[in-house]
Amino acid sequence: MSSNDAMKQLSDEIAAQVYREQRGDFARLLSFANLVDRSSPAPAAKAQPETQGQIGVWKLDPASQTFVRDVAVTADWAYWAQVQSIAAKSARPRVLFIGESVARGMFYDPGYTPAQVLEQVLAGQLGAAAPEVIDLARTNASMATLRRIATQAEQLEPGQVVVFAGNNWAGNRSYLGEERAYALAASLRESGINGLRQRLESILSAEIETLMDDLAALYVQRQVPVCWVLPEFNLEDWRDPKVYAHWLGGQDANDSWLALLDTAETLLAKGDHAGAREAAEAMLALDKGDCATTAYLLAACAEGLGQPDARRRYLEMARDASIVDFTRSYSPRITALIRQLIARKAAQHGHRVVDLHEVFQAATGSAIAGKEIFLDYCHMTSKGIRLAMAAVGREVLQQSFAKSVPQEALLAHATWPSDADEADAHLLAAIHNAHWGQVYEVVLHYCRRAAEKSPAILELMGIIVEIQNERLPVWMNARATELLETVSPQIKRYLFSMEFKCLDRLLLDAFAACCAEHGIDLASRLSTLRLEGHCVAKLGSVDLLDPYYHSTSFSNQQFIDGGVNQHNDFFKAYEPVSHFCFISDEGQGRLLRITLKSSDGASGGHAEIRINGQPCQRLPLTGQWQTHDVSVSAALLKKGVNDVSVAWPKPQLNGTVELARIGRDIRQHAMAEIYPVFGHIYAFEARAVADSRKTDYAPA
Repeated sequence: MSSNDAMKQLSDEIAAQVYREQRGDFARLLSFANLVDRSSPAPAAKAQPETQGQIGVWKLDPASQTFVRDVAVTADWAYWAQVQSIAAKSARPRVLFIGESVARGMFYDPGYTPAQVLEQVLAGQLGAAAPEVIDLARTNASMATLRRIATQAEQLEPGQVVVFAGNNWAGNRSYLGEERAYALAASLRESGINGLRQRLESILSAEIETLMDDLAALYVQRQVPVCWVLPEFNLEDWRDPKVYAHWLGGQDANDSWLALLDTAETLLAKGDHAGAREAAEAMLALDKGDCATTAYLLAACAEGLGQPDARRRYLEMARDASIVDFTRSYSPRITALIRQLIARKAAQHGHRVVDLHEVFQAATGSAIAGKEIFLDYCHMTSKGIRLAMAAVGREVLQQSFAKSVPQEALLAHATWPSDADEADAHLLAAIHNAHWGQVYEVVLHYCRRAAEKSPAILELMGIIVEIQNERLPVWMNARATELLETVSPQIKRYLFSMEFKCLDRLLLDAFAACCAEHGIDLASRLSTLRLEGHCVAKLGSVDLLDPYYHSTSFSNQQFIDGGVNQHNDFFKAYEPVSHFCFISDEGQGRLLRITLKSSDGASGGHAEIRINGQPCQRLPLTGQWQTHDVSVSAALLKKGVNDVSVAWPKPQLNGTVELARIGRDIRQHAMAEIYPVFGHIYAFEARAVADSRKTDYAPA
């Protein structure tokens, strides 16, 4: 689209808003169109946070000249190093260690952290002359947090700064204010979702460059050397949730993409990697690399064809596609764009870089790291931590002490964690992977590693089974709170802060399987707890739209009545088949009552209700809410967890119309639905008694 065409469309929008007297957006439209003077004084910038006397959660005690943890921010203490105080001055040189949760050593912290290992590595080479490593890494640190900490930490007079960050930048949309709306909408209008992605990445790039320029300017005054650590991502094992192509331009593009997906998956299942690749490449031509599903298919084909370089390229493509998705939660990750920017800006400022991709590849011989190095998407195993900190130590010794030491010699001084810390870390990894929707085999691997390191972890698995089967907060479970008094700080902190509550079928089944391998029958206890706490016959009815029963991970939670992740007025089916479950005993049928409608307003289609994979009933769909009663015979049910799925007909998929709608949503600051929706559910219950009384749940 030419700039004249884009300006004409913008002018049409201005005229339409004038006609409708929608004055709220009128000034922004004029400003974006350069029809008013934007050189007038900008609003005053927010005052910078006070830097003197405060460093993160530590506040200066003037009497002792020591920064002490501030009791006014105790809720924030858990995100930082568990250190009570930091001396304002030291006779030893200091290395500031700034970063995010990967730099905290998540899952091992506080028993074993990267900062501790780095200090051991340096002490092993320099003895009493070794620098003190000040651990200022913070879990969930944003770019703004890094800037603030770097500024505040000048009070400690550092001799070297290490910044280990980049995972939290792509998923942080704080850089997108209202003033960006029309620029984003224009990019969408000109080049579809790919244009929107390019504009998002352009805005993010500017924020990263500003951050790195600010940090460079801060430390150049003191001539303090800076080393950036580039995180790596678990490309081997981590998989994002399956998504279907976003809205594509044209009336038939989405239909074509879905047909190609079916072809590619069928051929891949038959082992025809070349044929599947051909279909997936046609998908790629349509979605421009902005859909992770296409990239994962191409990676699988490359693996089958023995093409490791291509496999890594496609796995990176899948990892990076999430930046355009505002409707799901995605795990933190460093993208190719962020890696390139950090490397380029570091070189520009004379900063050194430790690239963990290169470090791990040299150590393992593989260009694609997996469970050997990672506990989840980016947090490292003890082996990963030791390798990373030996590489960082090597750079610190070269930069600040003009000392060149082989990495192997530094590794000799990097200690391993205790078996107890190793067990706790792997147990937490199993929980975290399950709650991010990873496959059963991966979750079971971490369960087994935890049990290998400490048999006591098996008892803790039993406690977690109880916690997740009760709908109460952890602190209200008497047995759990009593037993958790004996566990490590990292276990206690994680479990008591665990907001994600679901039936947790995959995780708890993995716990039961792991316990069975050690002669412990947890499966029977799990079955009993599920029947006692969730059986439809006991409760009378179960709301299947409660995220507890339909969500399996952070990514697919939908809060119909509001929540921390995604708030909808009704359940939206982003996949052709929607999955739910309920607990039943034996011998009796159940009643399902569902209120649903088509997503595109069309009539004539049918949704099919399936029970444990078996067809149960077909329901007619229209553009209006309709309530249906579905009788489920006892023959279709089993004792325990029963799967309920709703298979939707394919809706009308007119990408041209939908892209225009997305642009309007962006301009009006509404949540932009960039993916097709296959159907809508307003209410869905499983009932114990099959009464015939109708209740209309549909909105007026």
